[in-house]
Amino acid sequence: MAKNFLEICQYISLMPNSELSTVNGITDVTTEERNAINRALMVIWNEVDNWDFRYKKTTFSTEAGVAEYALPVGAGYIKENGVKIEGNNTPLIYEPNHEVLNPAEGSPTKYYIEGGDIVLYPTPTDIKTVTLKYRNNYPVITATTVEQDFFVNATDVLNITRCEKEFIDCLGHYTNVLLNADPSDEDYTEHSRNYVRALAILKQVDRGAVDNFSSLTF
Repeated sequence: MAKNFLEICQYISLMPNSELSTVNGITDVTTEERNAINRALMVIWNEVDNWDFRYKKTTFSTEAGVAEYALPVGAGYIKENGVKIEGNNTPLIYEPNHEVLNPAEGSPTKYYIEGGDIVLYPTPTDIKTVTLKYRNNYPVITATTVEQDFFVNATDVLNITRCEKEFIDCLGHYTNVLLNADPSDEDYTEHSRNYVRALAILKQVDRGAVDNFSSLTF
């Protein structure tokens, strides 16, 4: 089961020479400590563009005569060959020059993005299941499934599909680096070394470092 923000704070506070004070409840986490955790969160989240744990798979159903469908909240980059439609083993082709397409209906073979929508071409004529793989922009999800940039409440969790332990290890070590903030301190040096090691492990475990969507199959 995924660790929530309170549990993550408690985990970090128990790390060797942790800069985080003892955490019994979320009110024990100071504003400085919360800010450091969230800053570390964004650094690690964006350390590698194609982290596998940032990618998600979702499905939606087409409607006859409807071409536009809302993208999931937080959907960023759509993976190449990451859109497939029921009954067709070949992924839909991304069409960057959709302005030249003539209106048509049938079984979709292409798609393009317009605003917050994915547009299928030709326009579907029946109900089919579409599978979509996309890179998620938001690292945190709340207990009510709201996706957001930062930890706010005790029940917030990481919005990732895998590598949670390795990610939290990185998060903790880099949080300690930020809270110490003294390169001349021996603990700072140790925190930095621990972070470098933890990041290397995360990259090794996360197959997305070399192969996006390796953990996501259609």
